[in-house]
Amino acid sequence: MRLKRTQMSAAACDLDKIKRVLDTDTDMIMLDLEDNVIPPWKGKARETLVRALNDLDFHGVIKCVKVNGWESGMTLLDLEASIPWGVDEIKLSKCETAEDVRRLARAITKLEKQYHLPDRQVEINVQLESPLGLRNAYEILTASPRVTCASFGYEDMASALGIYRDYTPGTQQAVYMAGKLVVDANAAGIEQINATAIVAKPGEIQGESAYVRNDTLRLKQMGFTSRGAIYASHVEIINKVFTPDPEDVAASRQIVERWRLGVETGNPDCFFLDNGLPIDPGRVERAERILRLNRAYEELLLRKNGQVRFVNNP
Repeated sequence: MRLKRTQMSAAACDLDKIKRVLDTDTDMIMLDLEDNVIPPWKGKARETLVRALNDLDFHGVIKCVKVNGWESGMTLLDLEASIPWGVDEIKLSKCETAEDVRRLARAITKLEKQYHLPDRQVEINVQLESPLGLRNAYEILTASPRVTCASFGYEDMASALGIYRDYTPGTQQAVYMAGKLVVDANAAGIEQINATAIVAKPGEIQGESAYVRNDTLRLKQMGFTSRGAIYASHVEIINKVFTPDPEDVAASRQIVERWRLGVETGNPDCFFLDNGLPIDPGRVERAERILRLNRAYEELLLRKNGQVRFVNNP
């Protein structure tokens, strides 16, 4: 799993924007060939994408390319401009069926072989942004071992439902939709779950920084582990929310170690915390997940510091 607390987007046709994103502390840059590129600029965007991937130093930031969905007829062209140049993952927009994913996985495999790239190096990040896509979420997320991230496309989902996204603090508008994605993703074994970017204009939301923090905390409590961003000022806020808490990590390590020792020795005292509460399998499962996320976070920091590259084994 490649942990990315923040996923900041940049239109692939705008080299200056890409450079500005790389000056932030984002964990992933999403090079967008879809929504943020108008139809006449699609070809230019692919050319600029190739130039960026070859010429820029990404400083260990995860490189994701958001390709146009299969209905566009441009997906293969987008992949040919992405896969040969060392991307880490492909985000498939407008994904609605498991076959959409299998078709993408086959196309990536073909290009990896064509360009003599390591097998299954490229992961798939699935964007679910329609009622049908959300309805089929579990089947989609289990369609290929390449799928490692589930993303919720709030804006397009709202459009598909004929409504406007509600930025009212504490809104319940998308609770079911976001919650369903979290449940289906966990059932599929996907731990990296991304919420859609906050796309309101700067200053449009009163108390914007507090809103971003509180709304991101709400999503974390639902089970999300990352969030998209389009403004640099939001990156630090989101990173802080999704950085593993050292106290949680220490407590989780103690739980796992005590459980393991109790199983090995049969000592009943090992199955209780210092406060007297019992350690049950549910606590162990949560603790193990926290430790997995923390290991992924430590690997992320090493990569961004130029000390190690991910060894990907989806």
